[in-house]
Amino acid sequence: MSRALLFATVLSGCTAFARGAAAADEPIFAHPAMDAGDPRDQLEVLLERIRSRPLDPGLTVYLAELREVWSLVPGAHERAAEALAEALAAARVHWNGDLLRSALAALHWNAGRSERARSLLSERGFLDGFLVCGPFGTATAAALRDPFPPEADVVAERFARDARYPRRRGAARWHVATRRPFGASIDTEGLLSGSGQVVYAVTHVRFEEAREGFLVYRGPSAKLWVNRSLAALLDRSQTRYGRSLRVPVRLRAGWNRIALKVAGGAPTAFSLRLCDRAGAPLHPLEHTVDPRPVPVASEAEPRAPYPSWCLWRLAREHPPQRRALYAWALMIDGLDAEAAAVLEDLGRSEPSVAAEPWFQLLFATAIERVDHLPRAVRRDRARRASERALERAPRSVRARQRLARYLAEDGKVPEAASLLEAILEDHPADVRSRLQLVELLERQNWTLEAEQALAPLAGGAFAEATDVLRARIRLLQRLGRWRAAQALREELLRREPGQTWVLAERARHALAAGNAEAARAAEEEYARRSFLDPADAADRRARACAASGERAGELAALRAAAEARPWDVERRLRLARRLAEEAADPTARDEAKALLDGVLAERPGLHAVRALRNALAGTEDRFWEEWVPPLDEVLSGAPDRSHWPKASTVCLLDLQVSKIYPDTSQVHVVHQVWRILDEAGVERYGSRPRVGELLELRTIAPTGEVLEPIRAGRGPFQMPGLAPGAVVEHAFKTRSGPASFPFHSGPFYFQDPDLTEPFWLSRWVLIVHKDAPVTLLERNMNRPGIRKHQEVRGDWAITVYEARNQPRIQPEPNMPGRDEILPWVKVVERRRLEDLGAFYRSRAAGPAAKPSVARKAAELTFGLGSDLEKARALYAFCQEHVKSQEGSSDPAGILAARAGSKTALFLALLAAAEVPHHLLLAAPQPGDAVDWEQPEVSVFRVPVVRLEPAGQEPVYLFPQAHRLAPFGSLPRALWNAPAYVCDVEGGALDVVPGKALGSLRHRGLRVFRLRGDGSARVRVRKVLPGLGFYRLKEVFGALPERRIRGWFAQQAARVAPGARLLSWALPHREEPEVPLSVEFELEAEGFLSVRPDGRVELRRALEPTHLKPRFAAQLQRRFPLLLTDPAGVGAQLRDEVRVELGPFACPRPPRGVTLQTRFGHFSLDCRLEGSLLRIERSLLLRPGRIAPADYGDFRAFLDAIDRAERTPIVLERRER
Repeated sequence: MSRALLFATVLSGCTAFARGAAAADEPIFAHPAMDAGDPRDQLEVLLERIRSRPLDPGLTVYLAELREVWSLVPGAHERAAEALAEALAAARVHWNGDLLRSALAALHWNAGRSERARSLLSERGFLDGFLVCGPFGTATAAALRDPFPPEADVVAERFARDARYPRRRGAARWHVATRRPFGASIDTEGLLSGSGQVVYAVTHVRFEEAREGFLVYRGPSAKLWVNRSLAALLDRSQTRYGRSLRVPVRLRAGWNRIALKVAGGAPTAFSLRLCDRAGAPLHPLEHTVDPRPVPVASEAEPRAPYPSWCLWRLAREHPPQRRALYAWALMIDGLDAEAAAVLEDLGRSEPSVAAEPWFQLLFATAIERVDHLPRAVRRDRARRASERALERAPRSVRARQRLARYLAEDGKVPEAASLLEAILEDHPADVRSRLQLVELLERQNWTLEAEQALAPLAGGAFAEATDVLRARIRLLQRLGRWRAAQALREELLRREPGQTWVLAERARHALAAGNAEAARAAEEEYARRSFLDPADAADRRARACAASGERAGELAALRAAAEARPWDVERRLRLARRLAEEAADPTARDEAKALLDGVLAERPGLHAVRALRNALAGTEDRFWEEWVPPLDEVLSGAPDRSHWPKASTVCLLDLQVSKIYPDTSQVHVVHQVWRILDEAGVERYGSRPRVGELLELRTIAPTGEVLEPIRAGRGPFQMPGLAPGAVVEHAFKTRSGPASFPFHSGPFYFQDPDLTEPFWLSRWVLIVHKDAPVTLLERNMNRPGIRKHQEVRGDWAITVYEARNQPRIQPEPNMPGRDEILPWVKVVERRRLEDLGAFYRSRAAGPAAKPSVARKAAELTFGLGSDLEKARALYAFCQEHVKSQEGSSDPAGILAARAGSKTALFLALLAAAEVPHHLLLAAPQPGDAVDWEQPEVSVFRVPVVRLEPAGQEPVYLFPQAHRLAPFGSLPRALWNAPAYVCDVEGGALDVVPGKALGSLRHRGLRVFRLRGDGSARVRVRKVLPGLGFYRLKEVFGALPERRIRGWFAQQAARVAPGARLLSWALPHREEPEVPLSVEFELEAEGFLSVRPDGRVELRRALEPTHLKPRFAAQLQRRFPLLLTDPAGVGAQLRDEVRVELGPFACPRPPRGVTLQTRFGHFSLDCRLEGSLLRIERSLLLRPGRIAPADYGDFRAFLDAIDRAERTPIVLERRER
């Protein structure tokens, strides 16, 4: 449904609820024209409203609806201009004056009164020009707060316009950015370059006397200074602001400096205008981008911004009809979630309002725009609201229009068309419904039917309406009647001279007809009447000349475009490419070379530009060739098959030559050669992937025959002729542009990273420009057969790493990752932990909580006193509410869909409930070795929440834990782990506290009741306290009984093969914060075996730990053994076995065993208590790293444990 018709429903429906409103409000809310579909009557109603109430805060809504209506009524523009001019006379020094000037300027522009439109735009008080510099920073929220070099200047008494500032890659300087003639924004697109997040902007204004007023800002997150003092921090990631914000300021007599730090990176846009306290524009005596001294800094404190005046005022009005206007104004300002919340509140507080059609339709519009809900949910709720509206008002135009749209979206086109035709039968003058029907038919390619549906408008009172003319033009184009379509365009231009796009179409048609002169005239008229920027106008001239074959004119226009914006790389490239096509003109080619050299000096990562420059010079930069050995040399120098008796393939050559430019763009050439040694190798290299630009790919059969690969569509290459002894050669080139911070290339491994094949010759050649901000990281490079060579050639530093005859590494169980054991080199951008902190700190900045999250936090914490009580309630809710951790990262979306990140939802609820906390990012332990000189971003990656309740010790939480896990439980990998405290104002380091190792011990009890025939009845109970076992509790809660019984049957079979499960139980299955407990009872035979001396031996009393086979099966190790989570694999336990001997006796119980080592401890105690044999076992294996030198002692410790567990328990049959 259109916004105009929706507004009509608001007005008409609010009648019943405006009993206490002023008499002047009554007629417009009850006006029947707003529900009749005739746009002429709607226009009259809106214009009368604007004339009679120019100071009404609802004016923002009325103007938005007027813009929707005036294109449906012939002559509406002139009538609207008269009404707006009348209203502006009454609101010239009011906040609404700016809204009226904006709408009136659009009308004047449309009518061809461009000078009047420009005058109105300048009256609005926009600042026309700024010095801009940037971009800087790596993450937006942190960059807004971190000071970069220009910040010291913008808050200093004076600074130089030609100052240059260092940044991570290259220097930045000030550029002049100005407002376009008919635009409000300062746009830096094409003006600034480089990777970064924030841009500085500075301007100066002079006033004759001191003034108090507002800076009205529209744009992304920003930081504002006035006269060297901070005026406001507008962080949209932490607070949900509307599009327009008012920042209160005090301006001095004399020069005032206004500075901003604007988010968005190099291409950003913003607008800023000055108003007094009443909303009237403030016009300085002078405004300049040139720096002016500001001797004394302002002492003003930063203040919270205000929303637009209309929102601010409507928020304070409480009659239902005014709340409805407030909700619609919120939608206009981009606050759709807040609008939906206002309507939901209104519906709850006024049940009679919620039943009205206008309310349901307004709510349908709001809920469709709420972006945190899945689209299907939004659409379903909006459709149901529309149906409720239609139930109350069966002939409602607005409800039927909306439902017709839903039917069309569902593919029910005939039903949608019938519904629209029914509306037109009731309201023949409903232009919007007819145009909706025409568009519906057009989308089905039913062009003739669409033409018939449009015919009543084409010859009636609405024939000259803008939207009707556009629909007619569209249909004529579909029918192929191009001349008729252009004639209608010209008619539209005659009636509305602001429709200058018609001139562009005129030029295109003239070119198609071969009339270059007419095309050029149309382009010149378009540029003049559209007030195009000189560079844009020159671009259009160049395209027109190119289409007509006017070489000289095209080159002149391209030069003019490049001269108009000398900073714009794209325009210089267009000129250079065109000059390069002039093969017969050496001067043009020389000019092209000079232009390309300049572009490459600024942006070395434009590889296609470099290729063009080399082509013009007749050369190719084959920088890699001097390091590629001839294939014959590689093959003849490699040993035969006997050198690698256990390998299936061998990599004879693994070569990469990398060239890294100052902006971190790079080119890699990879050249690899493999020899197939047996049939398994044939399968491995039977195909090769398509990567980059192919330089070489072939098979050399054992006979010496060279075979080309088979190309199968877009899939990988198939390699023919593979057999033992064959050779595969593959070479390719890849290119990449400037990398985002932090750059890295590699690692390049000098042994097989998959640990499957030996390498004969590995070589990485790095050609790095002296200005590239990178350094080399080397690990494990002191191995035999590895060497390094360095040299400098001009601006390039060359480093050659070479390794020969590197054997295949034999994998070992529980060995460290490959980065710890293999030799490798990596190129990384120079950085410190402080540089990476911006990424971590920005994680704490949002997204800003929407109303649904704030309401849920208030509901959950109502009546709770302490911060810890509130946090517990919120934590429990997140664990119960979120059913899947796949989905949205927006807290409101997670709340609605019950899917997504528990951490994101928990943080948003804590912030809404004002519970003190911080987000921490922890480095799991034990993890890979960290290079603190050049740390990786991924070092700190696991989210932990630190609660900071007033007057109490901090509490550390892991919100991604399982639903039933205890409050405060943490994964073992996070115990004593270093963590980064994320705070947008500045980060810090912390350590996540750990617990005693024994707290994770598995606890168990087995009770045997022996029988004389060697069978037994066994009762088993286990308690598994680890965090991961709470997930198993959740799984058990969702499984059917038969599946759980099957699992218990497997557990019984582990006690005794062939056991019969008698019973099972899962006590406390759904009880939170209680560890997983399993109990079962079984019956089995074969627990006793007869010894040669006639006595019997008890078997399988203890559940074996099998530590030696799991951790120490090898006699010796080359690499460390990692024990990351012994508790998780049952290597930390305390259990007991009770054997009711019955007809048997145990005259000599086994002796107790106690083992105490640096690896852990073990004890086994057996004692006889009458006819009960009690066996108690305790095991604690410490997590950590076992060095190869300590492996023998560790193996001996596990061997002693295995022997103790295998100690026989000998029984004798009692005498009767």
